[in-house]
Amino acid sequence: MEISMNRILVVDDEPFITQMLGRMLKQHDVTTATSGVAALELLENDAEFGVVLCDLMMPEITGMDLYDRVKVDNPGLAARFVFMTGGAFYPEVREFVARKERPCLGKPFDRNLLLETIDEVLPSAE
Repeated sequence: MEISMNRILVVDDEPFITQMLGRMLKQHDVTTATSGVAALELLENDAEFGVVLCDLMMPEITGMDLYDRVKVDNPGLAARFVFMTGGAFYPEVREFVARKERPCLGKPFDRNLLLETIDEVLPSAE
């Protein structure tokens, strides 16, 4: 599987957020999913993303559940997750983020921090 470092998957149940991130990341090839279910279906057929920006709190399949499922099937992709949150830090969410040691960005986004985080997570070109 060849990873396209310019491809970013944005998973968020709020269409406004996916649209905003699409504009903020216009220099990348952005694909969006508006639910964890849609993201899982997409990733079954196409997991060649350099980064997955994933909201933590979504109905049906949370970002935490999505990450755990991806980690089983594709640990390399799980290592390229960046979580996003609107500040709803329930104790289980806080514990999850601390255990997984993945970056977590707060909404609203600082564009420069977002781009720096993506650069840190992207696999280096070899």
